[in-house]
Amino acid sequence: MQRRLEIDAARGLMLVWMTLTHLPTVLTPWVNQPFGFFSASEGFIFLSALFTGRIYYRLMDRDGPWAMQRKLTLRTLRLYGYHLLLLLFLFVVAARIAMSGRAPALYNLLHFYFSAGQAHAIIASMLLIYRPPLLDIIPLYVIFLFLSPFILLLTCRARIGWKYVLGGSFALWLAAQFGLRQALYAFFARHFDVRIPLNEMGAFDLWAWQLMWVLGMWCAGPATICSRRAGPRAPGCRHWRSPWRCCRCAMRRSMVCSSGTCMRWSTSGTSASCG
Repeated sequence: MQRRLEIDAARGLMLVWMTLTHLPTVLTPWVNQPFGFFSASEGFIFLSALFTGRIYYRLMDRDGPWAMQRKLTLRTLRLYGYHLLLLLFLFVVAARIAMSGRAPALYNLLHFYFSAGQAHAIIASMLLIYRPPLLDIIPLYVIFLFLSPFILLLTCRARIGWKYVLGGSFALWLAAQFGLRQALYAFFARHFDVRIPLNEMGAFDLWAWQLMWVLGMWCAGPATICSRRAGPRAPGCRHWRSPWRCCRCAMRRSMVCSSGTCMRWSTSGTSASCG
């Protein structure tokens, strides 16, 4: 399918935004969550899920589920390989600089690598359990990509609608607000002798951030993509409402209401409702 350049450009902007946020420059206070409780990380995850859904829903519809799974698996492995290259640079080059004593801040970032032992840290990082600071969003992206074929199959091939997938995703997010991650960590630490501190497993709570990914895939517009080739339409593939249209409608309304004048937008003479 034809790529949407605006989505690629916005996702690239999120990467630049994240880089500026973490660099110690005069721009950092201005680019670190300038719109309230929203950062470039949310935008990157959402747009990546939107991009993944648009590409691989159509690929599954055109070439079948096996082609979709193969392509997504290869993409996941490729990104995982890039992550291994970054880890190699971190443990070979950055760690050597940190050990020289010339960069105490870098040594603090790699504290677990030096304290737990190099072999243990390397194996845990390859398993995406130990996620060094500033590299923790890539394992999150890799895990979500790995799970994406199951989401696509559940919503378009199996007879499970998007309302159940969204409901389950929201339930996990809600549980994460009440300490699901901490409870699971305590369980595994008690019964499986996990020796990695929770704060070294990344700043991103997987159980909460999965909602952002699921919403992005839902907004890719699966209702207009699944065709007769997929067999009997699953409940989630009915053309009940276009998610992308709902998102545009919500964005327009929020922009207008934030200016102090909540007015109705119209397109081609009709009100901009989400129905």
